[in-house]
Amino acid sequence: MKGRVLKLVVGLMAVVAVAGIVPVGTMQILEPVAYAEQKQEVFVGSARSNKYHYPWCKWAQKISPRNLVTFSSSEDAQRRGYVPCKVCNPPQ
Repeated sequence: MKGRVLKLVVGLMAVVAVAGIVPVGTMQILEPVAYAEQKQEVFVGSARSNKYHYPWCKWAQKISPRNLVTFSSSEDAQRRGYVPCKVCNPPQ
C-alpha cells in the first residue's frame, strides 16, 4: 500500500510540474486566458518501455519513480519513440 501511495504522489507531482500548477500555499489568481493556456493533457511513460499512458492508468501507476518519464503531449511522446497504451488508450 505504501508503495502505491508513493507512486501516486510521484505521478501527481509530475503532472503538477508539467502542467505548471502552483502548490496551494503559493496559489495565484489566474486570468481566464492564462488558465486556458496552462490547461493541457499530460502523459507518462517508463524509461524501460515504449508505451505512454494517462497518469491514472493502472500500468502507469506501476512505473517506478526513478523510471518515470513525462510528456507534455501525445505528439511529444511519439517523437520520443513511445506508442499509446492499449489499456487507457491515450490519443495518437
